[in-house]
Amino acid sequence: GAASAYARALELAPGTKFYSVERARHLAAAGDVDEALASLRALADVDAEDTYVPVQLADLAYEHDRLDACLAACALVESRDPETPTPRAIGGAARTKAGDLEGGVALLREAIRKRPTYAWAYRELGRAFSRAGRHDDAVAAAAAAAGLVENPLATFYLGDALARGGHGGDAMS
Repeated sequence: GAASAYARALELAPGTKFYSVERARHLAAAGDVDEALASLRALADVDAEDTYVPVQLADLAYEHDRLDACLAACALVESRDPETPTPRAIGGAARTKAGDLEGGVALLREAIRKRPTYAWAYRELGRAFSRAGRHDDAVAAAAAAAGLVENPLATFYLGDALARGGHGGDAMS
């Protein structure tokens, strides 16, 4: 199966981080989230300057609601590259999911200040506002995301924010 193929790819290209990350994503999709995260944690420890693997670890943990693991990976990325907005964006999104709306929003806005075209951060900001019932803020953030990237998911979240804000008839008109 896929796990065997990924393992063979790693044998053929030892040290290739991409295949290790893809294998972890496959494991998580198959339900073995703990093993997936553990494999990425171990790989993140190999190269003390690498940020690719810890970002992937943060993202995978976020996707699977392992928010403590996500925040720990974000802290690792930030320690390795304090200038990148990525750990603030992912960490902010994780904090909003964990119920810390204001702390998470502050981190998301900090990420956006560092990279004003960060569509993912705008999208997650819109989702956080929508979950909190702040529909006008959700519409503005979702519109920014949809305006920055032509992406069906960003457009869907804009429509969702408009509908939740009572603008269902106006959605995308």
